[in-house]
Amino acid sequence: MNRRYFRKFIILIFCFIVPAIAYANEPPEKILEKFNNSRTIDELAQYLTAGLMRDQLASSYKLPKENQEKLINSLKMNSYETKAIPINENSQLVLVSNIKMADGSERKTPTVYEFVQENGQWKIKNRLAAGFIIFDLLKQKFPPQQFHTQNSFEFDAKKVTMESAIAYFENKEGKRKSLTINFYPFPLQDRDIEFLKYGFGNVLQETDKATAVSSSIKYPQSQMTVLVDEKNKMISFCQNGQDFKDGQSRYNWCVQPSPKDSYVQNFSIIQNNLSLITKGSAETGLGGKKVNWDININIPLLKKDIN
Repeated sequence: MNRRYFRKFIILIFCFIVPAIAYANEPPEKILEKFNNSRTIDELAQYLTAGLMRDQLASSYKLPKENQEKLINSLKMNSYETKAIPINENSQLVLVSNIKMADGSERKTPTVYEFVQENGQWKIKNRLAAGFIIFDLLKQKFPPQQFHTQNSFEFDAKKVTMESAIAYFENKEGKRKSLTINFYPFPLQDRDIEFLKYGFGNVLQETDKATAVSSSIKYPQSQMTVLVDEKNKMISFCQNGQDFKDGQSRYNWCVQPSPKDSYVQNFSIIQNNLSLITKGSAETGLGGKKVNWDININIPLLKKDIN
């Protein structure tokens, strides 16, 4: 190889290979900046991987130009603040706050962008409302079997056996935590974990609707909300439920348990695990209707807050 061809070869390396390496090493925040500076659907698409946002763009090519511009502006931000949250070497979250969109609107609630590595480059997989996700489900993979646990509830003489439970906590002012436990009348599956992770999921098959969290078919639901102090000691707990019977009203009942009432036999939080044993009966205030419960759970306690 003579000097002239060798010089051209070196120039080609700097023109193509070096920029590609630099692009591959760009952090998610820089990719998000480039995404927001994009002007066309094709420019936006190069920063996206398979996910809801890319699906939205793919369906927009058939739209009139004016509607395409509206869609582009609904995805882009003019100004914002970011906080990077590493998950692992192939996944990272970026928490975005103080958002002013390109279409002129403002978003008061923070948004989370989920980034994944694709061919050595960071790309956007999803855009999520921070208040609707459970952070630990994004951070770690949980087999559905970890949430399988049988517990019984009875309201207005209608008894239901719940087959699964998900528990998560949110930090409150004064260093108190609010724990939420949702009970489901069927064993959770991977698709349910995905739905709880993102707040949305794939379209269900008709045969799956009877046993899916995201189902449009009404199913019996029970929920407990537990308020604890900075030492993880229970202060109070509430129960609510609905759809035990067709057309039935929702019930809600709260108590500050004490040694006298013996509602709670065991309540403990050890590391990231919740253990709760409680059994009792109470008036709901709905025409003398009673609620009975028999709960014995030992499941992961998930963190909901992303901060």
